[in-house]
Amino acid sequence: EKIGACNALAMMGEQAAPAQEELMTVARDDAERPWVRSRAVRALASMRGAAHGHVPALLQLIIKDNPHDPRRYFEQYAGSDIIGMARNPSFDAAPHQDLIHTVALHLMGHPHAVARRHGMTMIADLGIEDFDFFADRIVEVIRNDDPAYTSSHADRPRQIGLNILERFHISEGIQLAAETLEPDHWGYWRRIRHRMPLLLAYGAAAQPYLPDIRAALRSGDQDHEVLAKIENATKTRALISLEEARKKAAE
Repeated sequence: EKIGACNALAMMGEQAAPAQEELMTVARDDAERPWVRSRAVRALASMRGAAHGHVPALLQLIIKDNPHDPRRYFEQYAGSDIIGMARNPSFDAAPHQDLIHTVALHLMGHPHAVARRHGMTMIADLGIEDFDFFADRIVEVIRNDDPAYTSSHADRPRQIGLNILERFHISEGIQLAAETLEPDHWGYWRRIRHRMPLLLAYGAAAQPYLPDIRAALRSGDQDHEVLAKIENATKTRALISLEEARKKAAE
């Protein structure tokens, strides 16, 4: 009944605004089932700007420790809607940047890939001045080898991380892109579609890594047209190391 009520309110959109406090009561209830709480959040998000006054409280719910939800399902289920509200242009995020960064870092360490994607989405347009705060966790997400992970198959979190490293001209991004082609793992073709154009964006700087890239490709992909473009690239990019990027951020 609660789920049905929340879904009905979500369908009503802004017309459901008078039910905000009741929905927040459900969302705040740590003892309630995570899916029910997430449906209350979905109804709030469906109100568009009408419920944006609750965004800081909802962000706090993501990082709140809940003994009733040890696998952190609420973060996984509700994260997308809460982040969507926080990223909406009609929400003034500037006064809440510290909280937003804390939530992003928290989600980036989630054991489930979907929740890690939520966290990475929050920093997709990260500025270099904030890079140091996230640097280590970005690399962890890209490597995707934490034994505590319960889901590792989604590649979107890693794609966002590699895009950030390429955008900041960080040299380690080349090796990480090559290492994470992972031809023997599920989703290889999806990774190929992202990694090869990314490596090409590094231009001639990627040429020393061509043996590693070729070794990471499946048989039959050895003559991939992107490899030839990298091999023949003449344009060079001024790259910096991860540590240099962190120092630049600190400065």
